[in-house]
Amino acid sequence: ADEMTTKPAVSSPRWLALNPSKRWAEIFFLVYAPVWIAVIGGVVATKAYEWFAEWEYLAVGIITAAPCILYPLLLPCAADRALPLAQRYVVKANVWVFIFGFVGHYFWTHYFYHLLGASYTMTAHRLNDVPIFCYLVTHAYFTMYFSATNMALRRVHTSMAPGVARIAAMTVTVLVLSYITAI
Repeated sequence: ADEMTTKPAVSSPRWLALNPSKRWAEIFFLVYAPVWIAVIGGVVATKAYEWFAEWEYLAVGIITAAPCILYPLLLPCAADRALPLAQRYVVKANVWVFIFGFVGHYFWTHYFYHLLGASYTMTAHRLNDVPIFCYLVTHAYFTMYFSATNMALRRVHTSMAPGVARIAAMTVTVLVLSYITAI
């Protein structure tokens, strides 16, 4: 029998990717998230930012972003060990997050400055007048965000048969996730 006639209309609902490389990366980014959130929370709770200068902000940025990149490269999951770097999901995800974050900070932050009259006032190393700390912390945040949204969208997608209802559910999910991110 052909796969189209034997395959069920709805697959089993799932949060996790079938691809083991992608599954591991998404889980890693979500498991790591409380660590970098605790680092930032500690800086805020202790008011350490009041005495931070360029190097302290840069160090916190590196501490939050580096594990997203280095841990999977130095200790790859079983699924990635035999793969060339360019084929590992975690590498592709990190490259995408870097590009997305870089473009956002380098080009779009000035729109934010002008639209809201806002600016970063911290003493920090800067690239195009945006603290490098922001580029780095955004990398950690986006790896978590993209993993969580991928999983949520995958769950909706695999829970429903193809059709208008699934398209509507996916659209609502994207809108809700966008709203949550904006608040």
